[in-house]
Amino acid sequence: MSTLIGYVLLVAIGVMIMGAITRPTWALALLVIQYPMEQLIQSYVMYFVQRNELFNLIIGMLGIASLAVKTFSRPGALSAALNSVSVLSFLYYILAASSVLWSPTQSAALGILRPGISYFIMFVVISPLLVERLEMVREFLVVTLVLGGITALLVLTNPNGDFVRGRFALRLGGIGLKESNPLAMSDLAAFLVLTAVTLNLVGRGGLMLAVRIGAGLLGTGLLLASSSRGQVVFAGLIALIFYPISVQVRNVGQFLLRAAGLIMLVAVIAVGATIFSRQALGTEKRWDVAEIASASAVRVENMRVLLAEWIRRPQAWPLGLGTGGFAAFEKTSHEPYVHNMIVESLGEFGVVGFLLLSAVLIGTATSGVRLLRMCWEDPDARAVSATLVAYNTFQFLISNKQGNVWVCTQMFTLFLVMVRTERLLSREGGLPIRELADEDDPHADVSVSDAGSVQSAHP
Repeated sequence: MSTLIGYVLLVAIGVMIMGAITRPTWALALLVIQYPMEQLIQSYVMYFVQRNELFNLIIGMLGIASLAVKTFSRPGALSAALNSVSVLSFLYYILAASSVLWSPTQSAALGILRPGISYFIMFVVISPLLVERLEMVREFLVVTLVLGGITALLVLTNPNGDFVRGRFALRLGGIGLKESNPLAMSDLAAFLVLTAVTLNLVGRGGLMLAVRIGAGLLGTGLLLASSSRGQVVFAGLIALIFYPISVQVRNVGQFLLRAAGLIMLVAVIAVGATIFSRQALGTEKRWDVAEIASASAVRVENMRVLLAEWIRRPQAWPLGLGTGGFAAFEKTSHEPYVHNMIVESLGEFGVVGFLLLSAVLIGTATSGVRLLRMCWEDPDARAVSATLVAYNTFQFLISNKQGNVWVCTQMFTLFLVMVRTERLLSREGGLPIRELADEDDPHADVSVSDAGSVQSAHP
């Protein structure tokens, strides 16, 4: 039965892939959630466990095909493909790849680099080129919310799922020899929660609200079940911060309506959280104060070890210890990398790497602020830009809890999508001038133009 379900899923994904060739927003959605989707397929079909790179290769080839179709069919499809942030990102990865030459663990570093290069091409070079307009970003977010919600539902109801060491995981191949990665599931769950809270699209009726509530409920359940503490804390905090940023309040009535909507969404998610938490065997242990303190102490010690080794070697100050430098000197935790991207940039890639990454982060943050300012008076555009900035903020915080340069390639995807969208919008002088209909006028008709602007018309 499990095998049959797996093949049905494969057919469904195959149909989605065929459609995504001509719909770049679909292709980007598949790329962003490919890891949890891959593990879902692997829990049913042993073939994809034995060939663990095959699914990623298929999705990567889909991205290339979709970009090729988009480039040949749409004039200006590659506009602003090269900008200051993308160039700095490429230089950062070139430095990280080159650092294998002076790495103290060259063979291990090469083992990291070989798959890392393919993911760099997939997520940093190709994926950000699939969307560039704000309306395409909106479509991408909605498609990902729906597809991610379905994936989360299939994960939570998976017969091959179980709690392992206090975290929900899938038995890959259905036989328990290998388990899925809870961090991939947590990242998907955080995306669902953040998007459900902040994607406050105007005039989409009850269907969009139902999708948001469902996705928020499933995201919360998966987030608590996978029990990744950083994702839970950061997703909750960022959702609270960005909800008031994502909504436009023009009068007291609208404020009360928005507040009621938020209360309803939070209430549904809270009920779901209670239901799922009762089923989450052993997850409460991961929230024990002593357990959290112990895990935090390990991460702090990892950072201390890497920086101490870098400081001891003045010759390593400019270009760092090289990829894998942390693993060469750490003798206690036996972790393969430091799990903090900023510390890694300084310790393994030196002052040059630290400055490059800092410039990428500053440039991305600046673009995020500009995008929000340009979209502030347009309700839909404001919700879309707020969601994009919120998730990028989440990705940055998580990269300094669990990431490294080769693990966080997906973080750069939406960084570069946001920067490119902002640059193109700035080049056009911002959103088109629009007139909002008077919300107290029942005869006002509000329509959305192709450019994403809202125009008012009276009969």
